[in-house]
Formats: sequence, structure tokens, C-alpha cells
Amino acid sequence: MQPLLTVGLLKKYFPLDRGMFSRTKAVVRAVDGVSFELQKGETLGLVGESGSGKTTVGRCILRLIKPTSGDVLFDNMNVTRLPASELKKLRRQMQIIFQDPYGCLTPRLRIRTILKEPLEIHGIGTKSDHTDIVVTVLRRVGLRPEHMNRFPHEFSGGQRQRIAIARTLMVNPELIIADEPVSALDVSIQAQIINLLVELQRELGLSYLLISHDLSVVHYMCDRIAVMYLGKIVEMTTRSDLYLNPLHPYTQALLSAIPEPNTGPKREKILLGGEVPSPINPPAGCSFHPRCNYKMETCTKVEPLLKGVGDSHWVSCHLR
Repeated sequence: MQPLLTVGLLKKYFPLDRGMFSRTKAVVRAVDGVSFELQKGETLGLVGESGSGKTTVGRCILRLIKPTSGDVLFDNMNVTRLPASELKKLRRQMQIIFQDPYGCLTPRLRIRTILKEPLEIHGIGTKSDHTDIVVTVLRRVGLRPEHMNRFPHEFSGGQRQRIAIARTLMVNPELIIADEPVSALDVSIQAQIINLLVELQRELGLSYLLISHDLSVVHYMCDRIAVMYLGKIVEMTTRSDLYLNPLHPYTQALLSAIPEPNTGPKREKILLGGEVPSPINPPAGCSFHPRCNYKMETCTKVEPLLKGVGDSHWVSCHLR
């Protein structure tokens, strides 16, 4: 089956310290050769510590920032090479939910104006249809029609995130990139929003790229999971395989940090030493070796390739 989204060797370097004659002295390797596929109707989780490059991957896919190199194929169209006129059409099919449910809503505009704007930009329906479309979408995300007359500051955090989700649905997208969609919300509200996203996927056939550092959320929502470290994917497999049989030492450490109930067997805690290396000057060989409890001499010299070690399981580690 043809993937809905294919990301190939995606890189994004941010220049630093421009010297004389605008020469770049250094770069931040935010994303450094990321590749994966996303099938239609699937949810792929992208996890890792803060600064691992997860959000940059999502924004490069949408061309909110221009990749340094690599390819992003959406429905056989190369997003990285599309002119502005074609890119606007593609925006209808690819949308994003931002982490901050307040910062992404214009505080001076009423909700009806915020939700009608995508319809006007993309020429969807007539002006007389727009109010009915807004009412339908508001109800779909669990809000009432009268809410369209309020301003963003009149809503709770969970309600604002519902409005942000409604805005992405206004153009009937196929792919939604959800960038930490519940991390700014209370735990009880997180569950409501997660269940809403799952229900919308079931009803509308949506595909999600879920960017998160919360492995419990990822385990609940995702079909497959890719683990990122310092701009690279170090492990990728199905949800069940990742939690039952993590192969990369970094993945094992992440999973050991998940809080567990007092009953039943407990996973051994793995404490990582040191700090995450700088993406300006990443270490030679395996980028994880300065913090790895199993490092060998070859880890400090040779960068491991992401290779298959079983059905749908990929890992970048010299131990495997």
C-alpha cells in the first residue's frame, strides 16, 4: 500500500555565528537525516527528550520552516519542492495542532471569525454556508454553537484546545500533526482531548503524526512509535513491540522513567549520566555513547545505521 506520507533523509540545520562576509561558522543540527513512512489512517508517535528535534520535523513536513535537504512526499507530491501556489492547496490536506492552546488563537478575534478564516482563505463554501459549517464543527469537538460569539480568553485551556482542533477540521484535512497537544493541560482534561482525537480519527479517517514526550499518551494513541535522539531516529517499531522489547539503550531508559502503579512487577529504573550533547558539535560515532551504559570502542568512532532487526522493528545500535 502506498504511504500517505514519506519522509526521506530529512535534515534541518540552523546557522549560527555569522562572521565576516556572512560566512556561517557553525550550525545547529536540529534534524539530521530522519526517514519514516506514515500510512493512511495510522497514528505514528514521535518521542524523545526536549531538544531532540521532534517539533522541527513536524514543521519541516508542513513547510512552516524550509528543510536544509531531504524529501517529504505527501500523496506522491514532494512538499519540499512545491511552489507557493501549490503549497497553499496542500495546506487543506495537512494541518497542525500546536502545543499552546491560547498562544495559537488570536485574542482579539471572536471564535466564529477564527474558524471562518480557513474557509475564506481556501474558498470553501459560500459566506452563507460558513456559519453552518462552524456550528457543525464546534459540535463535533464537544462545544456549543453559542461559543462562537466568545473570545479565546473566555474559555478554559481544554476548551481552547478543542477550538484549535476545530480550526484544523474546518478544511477537512487528511493528515494532522499534533505537536504536544495535551502537555499544557490538566491530567483529567488531557484524557478528554486524547479521546476526542481518537474518536475524530475513527469518524473521519484521519492520519496523525503525534509529537510528544509523554510515553503514556503515545502508548494509548499510536500504532507505531519512532524514538528520536539528537536529531536522529534511533528506534522505530510497533507500539506493542516497543514497550515489550525495547532494543536501544536510550529507549530502555525512557520507558523505565514511566510512573508505574504499586501493584505488579516493576521495570528496573535506568539512570542516564551526563547531559544531552550539543547539536552544534555532536559526538563522533553514536551520538548516545557519552551517556550509554553499554558503550564499546566502536561506538565512539562509527555511527550505527538504522537497520531492521525483525518484522517492522528498526534500531540504530552496535549492540544489535
